[in-house]
Amino acid sequence: MNGQPGVAMDMFYTAIETDPQNDGAHNNLGFLLMQQGSLTEAMQHFDAALAMNPDNDIAHLNKGNVHLVKEELEFAYTHYVKALELNRENVLAWEMLAKFFILVNQPEEVAKAWTQTVQLDPGEIRYSLELAIALSALEKYDDAMALLEQVVQQEHNNARAFRQMGIIHLVRKEYSMAEKLLKDAKGLAPGDEVVRYHLSLVYLATGAYAEAEKELRSLVQLNPENMKARNDLAVLLVSRGEMENALTELNKSLQADPGNSKAKYYKAIALHQMNCFSEAEAILVELNETADADYLIEAKFYLKKYFNY
Repeated sequence: MNGQPGVAMDMFYTAIETDPQNDGAHNNLGFLLMQQGSLTEAMQHFDAALAMNPDNDIAHLNKGNVHLVKEELEFAYTHYVKALELNRENVLAWEMLAKFFILVNQPEEVAKAWTQTVQLDPGEIRYSLELAIALSALEKYDDAMALLEQVVQQEHNNARAFRQMGIIHLVRKEYSMAEKLLKDAKGLAPGDEVVRYHLSLVYLATGAYAEAEKELRSLVQLNPENMKARNDLAVLLVSRGEMENALTELNKSLQADPGNSKAKYYKAIALHQMNCFSEAEAILVELNETADADYLIEAKFYLKKYFNY
């Protein structure tokens, strides 16, 4: 039946015709409709299930998922909380609550929710991995590493686990181990942009600039919209005095994101080094008025040092 959703849907439609008060059939049919993207009809069946049985935690979970897909975050949260009020052991509700908190950028709550999933289903490796990533975001690296080591012991080819371990070693400035783990992750997932970007950061930190440039150029070729990689490539080119090549990359970044402060700042430096003083000054003055904290300070310093502001 799992491989034949049409047959399953017909079965649930028939069950509802036979017994319109069958809340389980409404809920299951709604789930299949949700999977097919028929969100309005799915919601109608979840509402019907809850009208018959307000304590149906699975229907609340499913209704929350529809709201999440529709980016109606407040309603999604309400139904996830209700599902858990009805059944604290609903591990899928904890999982979706964790994903909700990721969307609204509440890292402490993300970690709490993933902790619940691990406690309820300790054998599910992906829950341990997600908790490790959440703990890393809170800079609880020792706890994260302990979980990640458990993950790779059970799944030797888990690229995300190797990636996260490599990132933690990078943050700790343990570059040799970071490089090894990130290379392992790259071997398992060659197309993973996060792996390759962090590997480029290892190369930049250790002065392996040729390797860093190779990785960054590969990244922007793989994904021209990867502005982090493009900007870091431009900064590397500026440091080597390749101002025209740097400008080419920076202009592409600014075409995609005109407000990118990092790209603006390094474009000003490149122009200044090319003796385009008025253009450089205009960009720095704009940054001095509008940039985020890091590049506002950089712009102030550069204006004071080179333009007597």
